[in-house]
Amino acid sequence: MNTNVGILYPRNPKSASSTLVGVLGRIITKYGGRLNGKDGAVGRCRVKHDHINGKMYGTRDRRKSFLLTSIRDPTARAISRVFFSRVAHGGKEPTDKMVLSSLLNHRDGQRGTVGPGLGGFQVFYTSPTKVEEYTFYDKEGYRKESTAVLRPDLLLDYVNNIVDNYDFIVVSDRIDESLVALQFIMGLDSDDILYSSSKASGGYVVFDMPKGDYECKKVPKSFISDAVRKFLDSHVWTAMNYGDIMLHAAAERSLNLTIETIGRERFKKALETFRALKREAELVCAPHITLPCSAEGILQQEKAKENCFYKDMGCGNPCFNKFMANKTQSIGA
Repeated sequence: MNTNVGILYPRNPKSASSTLVGVLGRIITKYGGRLNGKDGAVGRCRVKHDHINGKMYGTRDRRKSFLLTSIRDPTARAISRVFFSRVAHGGKEPTDKMVLSSLLNHRDGQRGTVGPGLGGFQVFYTSPTKVEEYTFYDKEGYRKESTAVLRPDLLLDYVNNIVDNYDFIVVSDRIDESLVALQFIMGLDSDDILYSSSKASGGYVVFDMPKGDYECKKVPKSFISDAVRKFLDSHVWTAMNYGDIMLHAAAERSLNLTIETIGRERFKKALETFRALKREAELVCAPHITLPCSAEGILQQEKAKENCFYKDMGCGNPCFNKFMANKTQSIGA
């Protein structure tokens, strides 16, 4: 029996994935009922969200599932990963040497930056079909700083296959536009896609520690030095991420085509409505949103469970619901 039904979301790391999980949790809580499981969690009965490769959903039932993911500009995603994992979590100083070394991390399946020779991390992570390692970039190329892309025509086929197999791709650099487009596609209301930031730079985030406990650590605001910028602007970096560059461009084209199909004026009005609603909801709810880490870096996971969908995702949904109920009551009065 194929269990890959419902809303399926292979969470591409460092591409607004936590924000999107919170939105999906909000949607499923409203429309999906309750989970008949051990933990009694609300609304997770028809959504799967894990940091797993897209190939895990290669055999899904397309008639009974909605597959989506999120894609980010590959350079911005890589820098975010370095500062989140190596600087905040690992406690490393963001020297040029450390950052440049981390940008070449092609072996870590979930915390890597460029992926093992597969045209970039995101092609490797989201592809619904398996891609053999070092198909598109030579293994020795990371050491020799090669500018050669291997089999670019095949890489383009993989990129097109990703776009064709997903029902929707969120462009995390254009998160609000993507969510409003998703609103139209799924027939949702503007308040269904409300969200609060899960991992804002400059704030504290809870990390899983080696001994099984948790710790709040400050995530510093990322920056790009002149030396790092020189590497990121090089043909070497482009070759390593050639597939991701194409995939990000394809996701943007797909979003633009979706907007055209909806109608630009209609979409613009819906986007303005959503952003106005979001500003109002944030103004009301910001003082009442409890994250797993306080603003002072104090761990408060138990308290956060009261208003978060899952870990640090979807925090604030109870307040958003109360805000909308009061707003609806006020309009109807």
